[in-house]
Amino acid sequence: YPAVITISGNAKGTVADIEGKNLYLNDGMTTIKGNLTMEGLPDINNTFIYYYDGELATSGEGLSRYAPSLRKNEAIDINAITRAQFKGDFRGYINNFVVNGTINSNLGTIVSDVSMKMPGGNTTIFDGNVNATELQMGKLLREPDLGSITLNGDINGLLDKNGNTISFKSNINKIEYRGYPYTGIVVDGKLEKEKFTGDLLIADSNIAMGFYGEADFSGDRIKINAKANLLQSNLTALKLVNKDQVNLVADFDLDWEGTGIDDFTGYAKLYNIDLRRNNNRLDLDSVYILATETADGIKQMSVNSNAFTAKMEGKYQLSTLPLSMQYYVAGYVPNYIKTPDKAAPEQDINFTIITHDLDSLFGVLAPAFSGFNNAIVKGNLNTINQQLTLNADIPHGVVNGISFSNTSIVSKGNFKTLTLTADVGRVSFPDTSMNGTIKLNTTLGSDKIAFDITTTSRNAFGDATIKGQAIAYGDTLEANFLPSEFYMNKKKWDIAGGNKIIFTDGFLSVNDLLIKSGNERINVQSDNNGLQQRIVIQISELDASEIADVSGFSEFDTKGSINGSIKVDNIFTALKITSDIKATGVVMGNDTIGNINVAGYYDDSKKLVVMEPTTGIFYHDRTLTLTGKLSFDNSSSQNIDAELNLHNTRLSLLNPLLAGYVSNISGTLDGKIVIKGTSDAPDVNGRVMLNDAKLHIDFLGTEYEIPKGSITVNNSLIDLEDIKVYDRFKNTASISGGIRHKNLGNMSLNIRATSPKFEVIDLKSNESELFYGNLVASFESLSVTGPFDNINMRITKAKPAQKSHLYLPISTSSNELGAYSYISFKQYGDSNKTIAKKEASKLSIYIDAALTPMAEITMIMDPSTGDAINAKGSGNISMEIPPNNDIRMYGNYAISSGNYTFTLPQLFFKRKFLLQEGSLIQFAGPIDNTQLSVYGIYKTKARLYDLLDGKEKALIEDLGQREATQAKIARDVDVILNMRGSLGTPELDFKIELPDQSASGTIAYKKLELVNQNERERFNQVASLLLVNAFIPAEGNFGGGASAGVVNNISDIFSGTASSQLTNLVNKLTGNDNISINLKYQNYSFNETGASDGSATRSALSLGYSQSLFKDRLTVEVGSSVDWGKPTSNNSSSSNFNPVGDFRLQYLIKEGSNFRGNIFRTSSYDVLADQNITRGGFGLSYRKSFDSFRDLFGKTTEERRKEVEEKLNDSTATGGTQ
Repeated sequence: YPAVITISGNAKGTVADIEGKNLYLNDGMTTIKGNLTMEGLPDINNTFIYYYDGELATSGEGLSRYAPSLRKNEAIDINAITRAQFKGDFRGYINNFVVNGTINSNLGTIVSDVSMKMPGGNTTIFDGNVNATELQMGKLLREPDLGSITLNGDINGLLDKNGNTISFKSNINKIEYRGYPYTGIVVDGKLEKEKFTGDLLIADSNIAMGFYGEADFSGDRIKINAKANLLQSNLTALKLVNKDQVNLVADFDLDWEGTGIDDFTGYAKLYNIDLRRNNNRLDLDSVYILATETADGIKQMSVNSNAFTAKMEGKYQLSTLPLSMQYYVAGYVPNYIKTPDKAAPEQDINFTIITHDLDSLFGVLAPAFSGFNNAIVKGNLNTINQQLTLNADIPHGVVNGISFSNTSIVSKGNFKTLTLTADVGRVSFPDTSMNGTIKLNTTLGSDKIAFDITTTSRNAFGDATIKGQAIAYGDTLEANFLPSEFYMNKKKWDIAGGNKIIFTDGFLSVNDLLIKSGNERINVQSDNNGLQQRIVIQISELDASEIADVSGFSEFDTKGSINGSIKVDNIFTALKITSDIKATGVVMGNDTIGNINVAGYYDDSKKLVVMEPTTGIFYHDRTLTLTGKLSFDNSSSQNIDAELNLHNTRLSLLNPLLAGYVSNISGTLDGKIVIKGTSDAPDVNGRVMLNDAKLHIDFLGTEYEIPKGSITVNNSLIDLEDIKVYDRFKNTASISGGIRHKNLGNMSLNIRATSPKFEVIDLKSNESELFYGNLVASFESLSVTGPFDNINMRITKAKPAQKSHLYLPISTSSNELGAYSYISFKQYGDSNKTIAKKEASKLSIYIDAALTPMAEITMIMDPSTGDAINAKGSGNISMEIPPNNDIRMYGNYAISSGNYTFTLPQLFFKRKFLLQEGSLIQFAGPIDNTQLSVYGIYKTKARLYDLLDGKEKALIEDLGQREATQAKIARDVDVILNMRGSLGTPELDFKIELPDQSASGTIAYKKLELVNQNERERFNQVASLLLVNAFIPAEGNFGGGASAGVVNNISDIFSGTASSQLTNLVNKLTGNDNISINLKYQNYSFNETGASDGSATRSALSLGYSQSLFKDRLTVEVGSSVDWGKPTSNNSSSSNFNPVGDFRLQYLIKEGSNFRGNIFRTSSYDVLADQNITRGGFGLSYRKSFDSFRDLFGKTTEERRKEVEEKLNDSTATGGTQ
């Protein structure tokens, strides 16, 4: 206003029948055009009006001229309409008409076709259709999250004084929210007499939902009842969640009544919940919210779920609760929180929160948290009585790996003062042994806070007492630390009193803040002059390990002393940080680094870092310096201009960085590397000379030398220019390739070597659990590739070039070969041994070799006893060692010569079997899958005579000279070993052969043949031959079940053989044949089947002495025993020793008689009773010895010979099974 309106057009006719064409109206912002006919005036109610070819062009500003309130409407941005044009027609009477047209605007298009009837003037009936295309509703409604909408809707209804009825149905083809276009939406609703019912269905690819509800606005209180079924939703695709993958399925039920948030009652229920975040499922089946109110105005709201329960009760208004809290805390810090402008009603609220199981809730919503189960939080806010309380008891919780246990929080306040006490019974930090307790006491009120934090730990290295206070006045905050102390890196630090910190808008002053530990000091002091604000941090004698610990270098055992200053200028305006720091005598582990200087500055106004020429590492005349500029200004075409200068720089600086891969690095570097360009695309160029370099490859054990070498650096490669490397034997290898990179990032090794003769392995037994030994080989290619955190080493077409020896310690998962006993080859069942999980070393090794007899391989089955297969042979073998160190080998190895060292650990001796040519080892992946086909021979001399029992010995004396002579000759005996199966479950079998067959046909020879046919007896004789190089009398029982009881029988055989040898030795020393020594060893399991299922495996050893007196009429026996092994119960000892000993006296009542008197005492370990059982007593016994009833009648010599031969022949014919 004022507005000038221009009107033009042509009109003709009478009042009753008037016609106007080319009508035009313009007020400077809005233009109306069209044609108009009116028939029936002056009776307006019966006048037919036809407005056609109508046009309306305007804008938001034009509309607001006639509706000024739109300018102040916060919900509608009318000025967002910069262009709007309507084209359409009006046809009918003023109480019965049809309007159709199209609105085109900068915010979209609307097409409508609406009819309206108003019969009698009191009732309005309408029906129509509206189409909107790409309508930018978000811009119009000031909702940035809401985008465009495209829909097709039908609407009809009746407006009447007795009540309105409106029905609508709309298909929303697209509506954008937070950048996601929702599709497939159908809305169907009806409003009838202030009651609304409606449905909402969504069938989008990322959300499927049905909503059904009704609302009643007819009474004083609004009533809402609604249900919803969310069948599926991908909240990440819908852009409702920015990170992670989140999916939700749930059902919803609401029954609510009230006029607003302050007086609503009813319930809301969320159930059948399936919420997943990165495949972590929320274990929350339902959430039930209930709100009630009693007649006297007491409100109660509760939330129940399996994760937590919460309850709020009292007289409160939720809508004004923020104002009440603001009013309450304004008394604590009035300088920062003002009292609310609006009235803050009185509040009286009691609340309780009890947690149950929150782990799944945290796993989905806050992964950094865990625990906090079974916690109780209670509180009260009463503005009437000026009371605020908060009490919490938390048994256990974890935040970012920091664990808190037995936490108690007590807080109490009024309008002026708030006190808070927190007590953490135990706090522990991840990856450290640091743990202890924390106590916090603080008081807040009238813009002043006082705090006292105390921590304690079991070793005092986590103790701290931090005290301080702060006060605010005007726009200034003043704080200071009271005398305090804390421990860091096992060192006590003190904070001296008398300091002051002042902060206000654009100003910070720190005075006399001193932190010290012994001679170490960090002093912070302001040095302001004029317009410049400066804070100086002075460092004196600071231990370098303090910096190493916080910068990730704690593992390198850093030592040194740091001195210097850091100046911070104009922290709030033109920030500039200047550094002049010197670290002297720096040592990392066993490597002396020297002195490190950091000199330069950062200028925030120019986004520029400048390094002074004095920046670098210095050790005597050996230097590494960095100088130049680095700009963070993106508009600069060149923001890097730097030089790295190396002068006699020691390679040993790399030792800490390459620990675990390479060690003992020495030598020097000379050269210069220039870096220019931008940080996104640096231009790198330089050359470095390598002098007298030496290094030790840890995972190969080899020492190498590089007398001279040249390295060039460019934008993509650190190039090793065909460098010659020497091993300890002065053999050479040629190295090429280098380190590939992309603008000094994404570095990856690509080094290759070749040599006709070079040492590739030289590992000691204590340097590797996988393999060790030495290997000098020719190889076509040795490559080291991959990024530094995943290195791959590959040796192909390697072949021994000189005498070498590799050792493979074998430890399998199915059967611990390193701890087997002799009879473990006959074990059945699975071992329960747990294999420790190995840590990944991020190093993979692959070796492809064609082995020859020049390289010897030793497969060590038990390092403690020396059991091993030592072999020379040939074959194509490949070895893979992945990062988990589970070594795998493939290929066939044909043995040409070697030996197998066989050990009986119970009796501590070794025997070597000579391996036969033609033996084969087949590697088939994991070491315990290695297949064996190995044959060996143990050669000794023994007499067949020792196989015979007393009756057989007497018989051959009567059979002629050949029988006795052949039996008593000490002849060559071969113990043949056949090793089959896998290393995990090997199968060993034996056979006894005589190279000299001259004894063939004799009784002793037939006895040996019978022994070879019986497994139990064959094992007994093998044990004897291995133990004492002699046969022992065979048992003579060749019946079935030969393998039963092998465990104890083998031990008895060893004991019997050893006893006979000890007895012979004592007889010779004393000259008394009436003395005998009895040594018995027994290995047994408390399990009837003998399976190794975790039963009590034990060993028993006894030593006895016996002597006959008075012409064999009195026999005295004494001895002692010990039983040891795995305990049979939790309370038992692993060893039971009987030092008192056993004794037995036997007296022959009459010489030549069979009656004897006995007095005895024995003690032995009872595995069932788990204790030593002692017995004693006396008695009378009768004893007579005989072999058979036939012996009683005195057979002739010939008859006895035929009987023995028939028995041997029959046993041989039936395979020893009769």
